[in-house]
Amino acid sequence: MDPEQQVASTTPEQGAVTVLAAGESVQAEPAITMYTTSWCSDCVAAKRYLDMKGVTYVEVDIEADEGAAELVMSLNGGKRSVPTLVSEKASASLSGFSVQKARDYLAAAGLVEG
Repeated sequence: MDPEQQVASTTPEQGAVTVLAAGESVQAEPAITMYTTSWCSDCVAAKRYLDMKGVTYVEVDIEADEGAAELVMSLNGGKRSVPTLVSEKASASLSGFSVQKARDYLAAAGLVEG
């Protein structure tokens, strides 16, 4: 099986990018779903960065959507880590936001050149 078709880890490390299995997709358009909370400063930074890059996203507040909170925990080794970004090709927590984490995620998601 091609590495891009496998989930990279069942317990990803903070900041790790997980490649989703083939056919496993959370959404089609816009390119990213960003799971956030209202009080998260890293979420604000991630939104600013994506806006600056012109990358479209849908924001989902995990405090208002129990299913979204469960998804975030399943992607982050049981942690409610936000922001968590999910695209057709990759997911990652950008908690402890840095531009480098955001660049790595966008490259893994195939949304910018690496």
